[in-house]
Amino acid sequence: MTRRTIRIGIAHRGAGVAPIFAALRDGGFEREGIATDLIDLADHADALKALEAGTVDIINSVGPEVLLHNARNHGSAVIVASAISRTAVEIMVPPEWPDDRLLVDARWGVLRRFDPDHLTAVQTFRFENWPIDRLDLKEAPAGKNRLDRLLAPGRFDAVVLHAPDPILARAKGWRAAVDTARYDAPMQNSCAATTKRFVHDERPILQAYLRAYAQGVWRFRYDAAFGRQVLLDTCSGLDASAACEAWLYFARVFGGGIYPSPAGLLSARDILVELGAISKAIALPLDQAPMAELEADGLFGSIAGTGS
Repeated sequence: MTRRTIRIGIAHRGAGVAPIFAALRDGGFEREGIATDLIDLADHADALKALEAGTVDIINSVGPEVLLHNARNHGSAVIVASAISRTAVEIMVPPEWPDDRLLVDARWGVLRRFDPDHLTAVQTFRFENWPIDRLDLKEAPAGKNRLDRLLAPGRFDAVVLHAPDPILARAKGWRAAVDTARYDAPMQNSCAATTKRFVHDERPILQAYLRAYAQGVWRFRYDAAFGRQVLLDTCSGLDASAACEAWLYFARVFGGGIYPSPAGLLSARDILVELGAISKAIALPLDQAPMAELEADGLFGSIAGTGS
């Protein structure tokens, strides 16, 4: 087997990139004859720019960021696999917050407008039947440490945090007012994205990557010890107890198929259109064909141990 190198852009070292590190720890890339070159990038927007420029081949991203990138840059990014296709974050409030029913009047904080956390705040208002014009949302000041920027005393009354950040926030006295997983709302979260060019020109190595990705996601979901170790290896600031709590949360929301989610992307597009961030004419950035071909070849039965 000819060994090929695939350049993987890493936008952050959080639990959202667990599929990549699960595939690495599971040995999937080696089994597929793929060498990996991990390239650290500043954030999701930077990762998508690197993808478009051809300096990386594939990234782990989120649906809203891919939509924004394509709309603003005439981009050709497409999502080819999914680990999480539902809204699955926690709305955290500071120790002094008096009543969760007052969240409609809270000062909401996000790192950047129109990011996935902004969309989650909008979804929360919808599900709680709160007037959207009451959403008082501000960006956190620029800086490196995400939690310090969001949890600074007196800055915000409500912040949207992805596991394992809620665990670290609780250590600072914050608590969860809403677990948005209870809404079971479609939203394309953790997913594998590449370019239309790579899908067309590099189909064999893309499918090898997706086989390793699918196997890693499957094992992360169902092998607790493996999943906890992936999180310990990937996320800074976690001890064994926090990794266990984070894995339990992610194992619960890493459900569904590994296909990219049309419903999750439609939900994200609708909110971004409502916020005036993009035009409704923007196409959904997904390509289900590579995963469908792998399913037809018996991938899922093989992973589940039911294939011949």
